[in-house]
Amino acid sequence: MTLEQDIQFALEHDEAIEYKQYENEILADIAIENIEFESVVLTNCKFMNCNFERVSFYHTQLNHCEFANCNFSEGYFKHVQWIDCKGDGADFSQSSFMNITIENGSYFCTNFTETLWDDASIQNANMSNAFMPESKFKRFSVVNTNLEKVDFFKTSLKMFPLVTLQELQCRKILTKSKESK
Repeated sequence: MTLEQDIQFALEHDEAIEYKQYENEILADIAIENIEFESVVLTNCKFMNCNFERVSFYHTQLNHCEFANCNFSEGYFKHVQWIDCKGDGADFSQSSFMNITIENGSYFCTNFTETLWDDASIQNANMSNAFMPESKFKRFSVVNTNLEKVDFFKTSLKMFPLVTLQELQCRKILTKSKESK
């Protein structure tokens, strides 16, 4: 079955999508709300204008996927790897990221408002112009990632001394934080 068929089946039968692999799937304008993905691998998949609101991902790997103008608000991501994915302009507001890795991705102008990041790692990614106001960070590391012009309004930056950041990027973040006070 295709991913779209499995999503339709999961919605109709209130079931999770488990232990599946999908490759080169393209989905547009589809509502994927309240579905649970468990031990799923998505490779080279493209999603356009899809609604993933309140979707949960557990032990899932996303490789070279694109999420153009997608809504992931109130999502839950646990033990998830995002490898070389694009989520520019996506909405992850009020989502939780637990034990996740984001590598080599682009999340330009992405909305991460009121998100929780616990045991999360972001490496070699573009997060510039992202929105992270009122977000919470625990055991969070960022390496070689563009955080230029990220909005941290009402976000505590006291965890940043524990974060692994390049010296220049750290200065930019702290300077912008002080300027906004």
